Amino acid sequence: MNMPLKSLRSHLIAWLEQQPFNFTCTLTLDKKYASRERASALLKAWDNQVNRALFGRNHAGQTNPFNWFAFFELEESNPHYHLVGFVDEAHKERFNAEAARIWEKLTRNKQTLVEPFLKADGWLHYITKERNQIENMVFSREFKTSSAPVGAARATENQRGTQNG
Repeated sequence: MNMPLKSLRSHLIAWLEQQPFNFTCTLTLDKKYASRERASALLKAWDNQVNRALFGRNHAGQTNPFNWFAFFELEESNPHYHLVGFVDEAHKERFNAEAARIWEKLTRNKQTLVEPFLKADGWLHYITKERNQIENMVFSREFKTSSAPVGAARATENQRGTQNG
C-alpha cells in the first residue's frame, strides 16, 4: 500500500512531535561520500563513537539515553543527514562537545551543526519534506540491534509485505 506523501508526512510528524527530542544535528558529507552505503557506514561509525564518548567502551548492547532519527538528503549534490534526537541531561553537555567533533574527524568536513530542538521551529516538517527521506529514515537502534547494513531490515520487511500482500 502506497500512502500519499501528505498523509505519510502528517502521520510521521504527529508521531515525532510526541517524542522527547532535545537536539538536532546536520551532518554534512563531501560529495565523494555521496553513496548511501558510504554515508550509512559513516553514520554508524559516528553513532558508535558518540556512544563510546558518552557511555564508555562497554556501551554496546546496553540501553542508553541517546537515541535519534536521521533523514538523508541531497545524495547527488550536497549529501547530508538531518537528525533529531534525545540525550539525557546527564550526558547532554558531553554530547554537545563531542557530536560535531567526532563527525568532523570521521569526514574531515567542518559543516556540522548541533542545536537544541524546538518544536515550534518547523524542523520536523523540513526534514520530512520528501518521500525518499521518509522511506529511508534511520533510527539509531538499527545500529545497536543488528550487524546488517542500515535499511536492510526495512528492505526485508518491504519484501515480506509484497510477498504477503
